[in-house]
Amino acid sequence: MLEIGLEKSILEKNETPFTYLPTVFKNNEQRQIFEDNE
Repeated sequence: MLEIGLEKSILEKNETPFTYLPTVFKNNEQRQIFEDNE
């Protein structure tokens, strides 16, 4: 559920082209993990 929410948020905020979504989503996911560990 959370992943779908993040992906939707990326689309709404940045209007990222679908081809770039995997990279952007992966970077966003890594940043979230880093923040959780902080």
